[in-house]
Amino acid sequence: MRRAAPIPLALLIAGLPAAAASGDLDRSFSGDGWVRTYDVFGYSKPFFPRGAEDVAIQPDGKILAVSELQDGNSHWWFGVYRWLPNGDLDRSFGSGGWVANDLGIFPMPHAVALQADGKILVGGQVECPGLLLCFGIIRYNPNGSFDGSFGVSGVAQATFPGSRCGCELHDLAVQRNGRIVAVGWRFRGGDAQDDMLLAVARFLPDGQLDRTFSGDGRFSRDFGYGDDLGSAVAVQPDGKIVVGGVAPYRYKTEADFAVVRLRPNGRLDPTFSGDGVKTVNFRRQRYDDLYGLDLQRDGHIVAAGVSAVGFRRDDPRFAVLRLNRNGTLDRRFGRRLLRPGPHGGYARAVLADSSGGILVGGLAYDDSSLDASAWALVRYRSSGALDRSFGRGGIVLSAFGTGADWVGALAAQRDGKVVAAGEVYRDQALARYLSR
Repeated sequence: MRRAAPIPLALLIAGLPAAAASGDLDRSFSGDGWVRTYDVFGYSKPFFPRGAEDVAIQPDGKILAVSELQDGNSHWWFGVYRWLPNGDLDRSFGSGGWVANDLGIFPMPHAVALQADGKILVGGQVECPGLLLCFGIIRYNPNGSFDGSFGVSGVAQATFPGSRCGCELHDLAVQRNGRIVAVGWRFRGGDAQDDMLLAVARFLPDGQLDRTFSGDGRFSRDFGYGDDLGSAVAVQPDGKIVVGGVAPYRYKTEADFAVVRLRPNGRLDPTFSGDGVKTVNFRRQRYDDLYGLDLQRDGHIVAAGVSAVGFRRDDPRFAVLRLNRNGTLDRRFGRRLLRPGPHGGYARAVLADSSGGILVGGLAYDDSSLDASAWALVRYRSSGALDRSFGRGGIVLSAFGTGADWVGALAAQRDGKVVAAGEVYRDQALARYLSR
C-alpha cells in the first residue's frame, strides 16, 4: 500500500480557518453574522420595517429593534420586532415575532427601552387630538401583548404649549425609580428656519406626565436662530439627565453639537458648563449634528454624529467628542473628525464599552456621489486613538448590499459581543460582531 506523502506543517497551518478577531462578524448569529427581515419573510411579509433606529437587549439575550412600519397598503403602524439570540425571529412574541398597533396617521416609532420588570417601552410620534403629531409611548408586556393600563388606553402622550402642528420623540431612557424620560423636538410655528425646539418630557411609571419635572412635566430649549433638535438621552447614576441634540447658530457656526444636563427636577444643572448647556463646534462653519450619546463608567459623556460642509452636506465625516463630568471638553480625547472610508460617512450611534473604549456606528459612502453606502463601525481607545486591534486599524466596513445602508443603533451583550441594528436594502437588519 502506498503511503501518502507527509504534508508540511506550514501548509496544515495555512489551511486552518483564521482565528476570529475583534470586529469580525459572529458567525453563530443567523449562520453568517447578520440578518434582515426580507430573509425571513421575502416579499410576502405583512409589514415592511425600514431601517432599525434603536435596539435593546433583554436580560435573556433576546433583541428588540424598532423601525418605521408600513403595510402593503402604505399605511403606517407603531411597533417592534424581537429576535432570538441566534438571529432567528422570536415567533413567541406578539404576532409571530413582531407587534404592530394602529395609532392614526403616520405613527412612527423611533426608540425602545426596557423596564426592570421586563415590560417594553416603544416611543415615537403619534396622532394627538387637535394636533398633527405628538410624543407617544406604548408599553408592551414581555410576551408582546399591549399593556392597556399604561397612559390613556395604553398610550402615553405629551404635547407642548404652543405646539399646534407637531412633535417628534427620538429617544427614551428609564430612570431607576421607573420614571420615563423622552427626548425629541417640538414645533412652535413662526419663522420656517426657526420653528423647532429641543424638547424633553418625563412620565410617571403609569404613563402620566410627571408634574414634578420642570413644573409641568415638560422642558424645551431654544439655542438660537435655527431649528433645535433633541436626538439622544442618558440618565446618570445620580439621577441627572443628559440630553444630546443640535444647536443651530445660523450664519455663524451653523449647527453645533449640543449637550444639556438637567437636575432630577427638570431644571438646568449649573454645575455643568456653568449653565447646564454645552455646545461644541468641530470646525468653523461645518454643520455638526449629534445623533448618539452615551455615558462612560467614570462619568465622562461621549457623543457622536456627523460634521459636513454646507446644505449639501459635502465632505461628511464621523464626529466624536468626549466631555468631562462638569461639561468641559475632555482635552485628552477632544474632538475627533474621521472619514471611515475615502468618501466619508455619517455616525448615527455610539456605545461606551466596559474597558473605556468607544464604539461608533454609522455608514461609509461607496463613492463620491454620496448615494450608496456600507455599514461602518469605528472603535476608539480611551485616549482618543483608534483601537488598532479592532477590524482594520480600528475600522470595520460591512457591505451587506449595494444600497444606501447604515447602522442606526448599537447595544452590547453581557458577553461583550456587539449587536448593530440598521438598514440593508430598505429593510430592518441586524448584525453581531465580536469585540474582544
